[in-house]
Amino acid sequence: MTSSPSDPPPPPLPSRQGLAELLLLVGFLALATVGAVAVFGAELRQALGAPPPPAAPPAGQVRAP
Repeated sequence: MTSSPSDPPPPPLPSRQGLAELLLLVGFLALATVGAVAVFGAELRQALGAPPPPAAPPAGQVRAP
């Protein structure tokens, strides 16, 4: 099948720059979220009404099964 001179040219292929920018943005947002939870975790738990995490046993003690 040949194309005639009146046929429109095929659309250009999409560039991968948009995908790379999207991945960088999602990665940055994920890191920012992890950092915010690490810094404000206790306040978030209190604001959402979640119980505090269980206390870790003192060093050298083994928890009974």
